[in-house]
Amino acid sequence: MRYPRIATLLFIVSIFISLSACHQASDEPSEPEIILTVHVDADYKGIWDSWIIVSDLNGELLDAKLYTAGQTVTFSTAKAVDKMNVTFLGYDPNQEVSASFDTYTGIAKGTTLHFAASPAEPMTESKATFMIRNYTHTGLVFSNGSSNYISQSSFNGVELDVDFTFFGSPSDILMSHYREGVPVYNMIKGVVDGDVFELDFATDFVPVPHQFQLDFDGKNMGWIMGTDATRKRYWEIINTARLAGTGYSTDHPILGYIDGFDAYLMSVSNSGANGSVYYSKQGTINSSPAIPSFIFSLANGDMQALSFNFSEDYTYYRASWSDGLHASWVIHAPKGVAVQSLTALPAELAAKFPNLDLKKLSFKGISFTKVVEGKTYLETVPGLSPGDPPTFEHYIYTPN
Repeated sequence: MRYPRIATLLFIVSIFISLSACHQASDEPSEPEIILTVHVDADYKGIWDSWIIVSDLNGELLDAKLYTAGQTVTFSTAKAVDKMNVTFLGYDPNQEVSASFDTYTGIAKGTTLHFAASPAEPMTESKATFMIRNYTHTGLVFSNGSSNYISQSSFNGVELDVDFTFFGSPSDILMSHYREGVPVYNMIKGVVDGDVFELDFATDFVPVPHQFQLDFDGKNMGWIMGTDATRKRYWEIINTARLAGTGYSTDHPILGYIDGFDAYLMSVSNSGANGSVYYSKQGTINSSPAIPSFIFSLANGDMQALSFNFSEDYTYYRASWSDGLHASWVIHAPKGVAVQSLTALPAELAAKFPNLDLKKLSFKGISFTKVVEGKTYLETVPGLSPGDPPTFEHYIYTPN
C-alpha cells in the first residue's frame, strides 16, 4: 500500500531534476551568440594591423578577430555573458615589437562599435606671405583653424619672412606669441591666395585683451584655442610652451584669450611633488580653475590584482603596464571596478608575439579622470562615441 507514496516522491524528484536541468541549460546558449558587432567605414584610416579581443569579466577568452576598413565583423560565444572586456590591439606588422593593448571593461552584450572615417578637409591650396619686422624671438605660431598647413620661414635676427600655405580660402589667420612675457597676437581675416602682408612685431601685435596668471603652487603650463560653431576648426590663441627660449620662461605664466570665437578650448597643467593635475574645458573660459591636491598610494601593481588608494573623487581610471620591449597594456575602468584582464593571448596572436609573457608586464603608471561635464566612461570606448561633445570639463590626476 506504500507504492503510490513512493511513486509520488519519485515523480516529484524527477520533475525537480528536469526543471534544474532546464534552468542550467538556459544559462548557456546552445549555439554561439553574437555579443559584439564592429562596423568599419570603407574610408577609415588605420595605421597598424588592428584586432579586437573579447573576454569575460574573469579574463577568459571568448573571441578574437582582425578588422580592416570596409568590414562588418561580429564576435560570438556559446558562453552566457551579460558584460565583457573588450581589448583593442594595434601593432606594426613590419616590426617585432610595439604591440599596444587597450582593455575596456563592463561592455554590455550586444554592443555595436562604429569606426567612422574622418571628414575630408578642403584641399584647394593657397599661399600668403608675411614679412614681420622687429621680430627677435622664435616660435611665432600661425593658425587658420586647420591642422593641414605648411609654413616655410627665414629669419635674419630682426625680420621673419613666412610663406604660409593653407587650405580653405578665404581664411582667417591668427598669429600669436609672447612679448616680454605677455601674450600678444595679430589676426587677419579673409586671407586669400597671393596675399602679402608687412607687419611690425612691436606695434602690429597687441596684448590679448583678457589675461590671467597661473599662480598655483608648483610648475604651471597651459594653452587656449578658439573654435567655431562646428567644433571642427581650432585657432591657437596662446600656448605657454612658446615662452621657452625667450628669457621669460616661468612656473607661473600668463594665459589669455581674445573675443570673437563661438567657444574656447583651454588646458591647464600643474605639476607638484605628488604628480600632476591636468584641467581641460571646452565652452566658456574659466579664468580661475581650482587645482586640487591629492594623495595616492599603490597597494598592488599586478595587472590581475591592481589595488590602490586615491584621495579624490573620480569617474574612471587608466592604468598601464609594459614589458619594456615587446608590448604595452592599458586598462580602462570606471571608479570602484577591478579588472581581470586576459590570462592568455589567442593562439594566432601568441604565435605573432612569441616573446610576450603577460606575467612579465610591470606596472608603469595610473591616472584618474574626474568628469565635471562631458563623456561618461562608456563614451570613451573607441567606436561608442562620435567625438567630443560641444562642451566638456574634466580633471586628470596623474600620480608620480
